[in-house]
Amino acid sequence: MTTQRDDAHEGSAAPDAAAELHRVLGSLIQHLQEPAAEQLLHAIRTELDARDARAYASGWQDAMEATSAGRAL
Repeated sequence: MTTQRDDAHEGSAAPDAAAELHRVLGSLIQHLQEPAAEQLLHAIRTELDARDARAYASGWQDAMEATSAGRAL
């Protein structure tokens, strides 16, 4: 997985929080037995996919609302 730096968050704690989350999850997964680790990774991936889908749908909803209001994107 690659990460990109978001200049909008420069100077904030977001990059540090993401790095800490990666460290904690990596440590947790190393201590779990294989089936439990796979289940945890699957649950995380499912949640991330659901968040992506909601963000995508929300973007389309915003675009449709802007179009129906006669605003250009």
